[in-house]
Amino acid sequence: MQSSDEIGELARTYNEMRSKISDTVGRSAAIAQDLSQTSAEQASSLEETSSVTEELSSMTKQTASNAGGAATQAKDAMDLMQKPGIRWLT
Repeated sequence: MQSSDEIGELARTYNEMRSKISDTVGRSAAIAQDLSQTSAEQASSLEETSSVTEELSSMTKQTASNAGGAATQAKDAMDLMQKPGIRWLT
């Protein structure tokens, strides 16, 4: 529809506005989709990091426990070596 009067100008302006709003909504939807995907990826990474941290914590506790056991065994060995009347072959 081509018209050079005020109604024609109003129609063209309306169509331009509708097109720009449609483009804006489309870009906003794409941005929202990207944001959603990025958020999901970050949540997955955070979950993996949490799992690894828990595993490291468990391993650290086990290492500390093993070190405590080794220290106790070393002390027991020293006590045994220092008992009077025990001869050690050298």
